[in-house]
Amino acid sequence: MTAAPAEHVAGTERFAWTQTAADKREWSTFRYAAYVDGIRVELMDVSCKPPSSPTSTDFECSAQLPAMSAGSHSLELAAFTVEGSAVRESPRSAPLRVTKAGP
Repeated sequence: MTAAPAEHVAGTERFAWTQTAADKREWSTFRYAAYVDGIRVELMDVSCKPPSSPTSTDFECSAQLPAMSAGSHSLELAAFTVEGSAVRESPRSAPLRVTKAGP
């Protein structure tokens, strides 16, 4: 298996994903974390569009790329919920390889 080539980014872009949720109420409980080279960063500016079809459970979401230094990085995404003091986090997504341009 050959790894996908790295995406070249300036660092100002947004990245997108599809989030499945039973309904808007369930979706509203989700928060998101990005892992840049294994380091967790909570994403604060997530925006999601509701499903385009009444039978769909897919929300189209995006967020600003997390801060990272110039060079090659691995980016993973996880959804999580917070209930009281308990944090429940999904498994991380498959890694996305990115190469951030220098200053």
